[in-house]
Amino acid sequence: MHSYSSQPRSWVAAFFLALASASLAPAQVSFPEVEPNDDKPTATPITGPVAGDTIIGTSDSPAAPDYFRLALPAATPALYRHRLALTVGASSHTVSLRGLTQSNGVIGAAEAEVQASTGLSSPPHMVQWYGFGRGEQLYCRVTGSSAQSPGYVLLMATEVITPIDIGDFMEGSIELTTAGQGHSTDTDLWVYDANFAAVDGFGNDDALGEPHTQSRLSRFFSPGVYYIAVTQRNFANHLASPVDDDLRSGAVLDFPDAAASSSNSADRILTFAVTDSRGTARIACAKESAYEVVWAKMRVASVPFGPCCMPDGTCREDLTDIECLNAGGAPGRIGSLCQDISCTGRCCHPATLTCTQLSFSQCAAQNGIFDGVGTPCIEDIADQEFVRTLAPPLVLQWNGGVAVEDVLDVGDYFPIVDVDVSLLLAHTWQGDIDAVLVSPLGTSVPLISRPGVPQHAFGFSADDFGDVGGGVDFTLDDEAPIGLRYDRGAVPTPGIASVTGRWTPDAGALSAFDGQLAQGLWRLRITVNAAGDIGALHRWKLAFRRGEAPCEDPCNGHPGDLNCDGVVNILDINAFVLALADGGAYLEAYPTCCLFLADLNGDFDINVLDINPFITLLAGP
Repeated sequence: MHSYSSQPRSWVAAFFLALASASLAPAQVSFPEVEPNDDKPTATPITGPVAGDTIIGTSDSPAAPDYFRLALPAATPALYRHRLALTVGASSHTVSLRGLTQSNGVIGAAEAEVQASTGLSSPPHMVQWYGFGRGEQLYCRVTGSSAQSPGYVLLMATEVITPIDIGDFMEGSIELTTAGQGHSTDTDLWVYDANFAAVDGFGNDDALGEPHTQSRLSRFFSPGVYYIAVTQRNFANHLASPVDDDLRSGAVLDFPDAAASSSNSADRILTFAVTDSRGTARIACAKESAYEVVWAKMRVASVPFGPCCMPDGTCREDLTDIECLNAGGAPGRIGSLCQDISCTGRCCHPATLTCTQLSFSQCAAQNGIFDGVGTPCIEDIADQEFVRTLAPPLVLQWNGGVAVEDVLDVGDYFPIVDVDVSLLLAHTWQGDIDAVLVSPLGTSVPLISRPGVPQHAFGFSADDFGDVGGGVDFTLDDEAPIGLRYDRGAVPTPGIASVTGRWTPDAGALSAFDGQLAQGLWRLRITVNAAGDIGALHRWKLAFRRGEAPCEDPCNGHPGDLNCDGVVNILDINAFVLALADGGAYLEAYPTCCLFLADLNGDFDINVLDINPFITLLAGP
């Protein structure tokens, strides 16, 4: 609606010129407002708008709003994000999504604002909602700020959104919560079924009776596929808040099949946890833009289905754990797929006394001894930690982009099953830091890679990796909670000051060290990538899961005594070289000797990694 006045008409030409050139994509249809349309009952119908369409009109005062009733076309079932952005008249108009009030869980007839545009969103001056391809309807309103307001243009945009897949859970009581997950974001969540229909009663804004504004929902989940919507502040669909919600006054939408968030904030952590009868999964996530809703997909099963590795090395996904075991197979983790696992096991070769990972049939074909699906050539037997405390600490400052290095000497000799790295590193700008770990063999794994870059030119501005004052480490661990990488996506700008806890490496995988020998000099290389900030490395540690070769060693003799004369000396050198080069030729030349005496590092394989320990044996104590 607009009122008439004697205002200058110079804006008219500018308005239509802008209309012809300002759209983000070629307009397919322009829907004009039709007066009167100053409330919901008289709203202009907008039927079938698609991406690239526009809505045009004039509203020259807050008291003369324009209402529109959007009715989107049906589409292929999916999760869609829709936007209407002011591309003309943005500075003098506000667009909002309209809904209904709610009081104590009862939806009223009065109008409520669900979401309002702001210049801080991206794109600015827009509203955003989610639909599911079922032709949702909703109301939106445009208001001008004064009688001098020009006309406006709203541009429609649509994008398909792929939910996060968080895996499989067991039928029964399942709890979803954002509380206790390392953030204080005021959250709201709702559960949808496999068809993206909101499940009545399966929502929570504030946990009942708890002293915070975070969400906790505990319900019985039957088998099927579910979607979880998580956002900041109010999440609106057409349903009323359940009785066990501590906040039952949030605005709702007039119609089903649409959803929207009220929050125009960006960069907010929304990490949540899902707990079923088997345990808890922590889902790291964050909203990066205004009005964003994080959507997650989970499957609920009544019987634990997972991949089943059959004795011949093939894999099936149609057997329960019990059926798999009865068929002689080995069940995999529920929620994983055959493509996620390897159906091989430890195959011990008596002729060469070596071990390889093979399927049952492959092992049998090589006359090996198969120890079962999933059995490794190196078994983990114990945890061992090596700590280096620096006194004084190693200063970290701009060095022209050149890394500084600290060395930790691991004296014990064992194959690595797993390794985690912990740091206590002070620096006044986290986004300046690159950190790389280098093994004694020269394998490099990036641990920290300028968190927050390139989304922000200088990265996270928060201080420190680890709580230096409290002595609590920042730990890099391949097995950290799902997707919990200390960078944008899991963590909003400006980062977490004195960040602690367990995180996956930023740009590498520590599994690159698995199978290597721990003994030797480990190097931590740290680069400060900008001037103006300073810090220090106070401590770092390596926590190993150490292993041993499990295939039985039938050799009787002294390791390194390759010529079988009862002592280890220089006379064993030629025999050792032959064993290293050609095990078969060695057994022909020394038929009464044991090839496995050349396995001096205990990894149940004979290779170049046995050379250094052989030299050490020759050198003596």
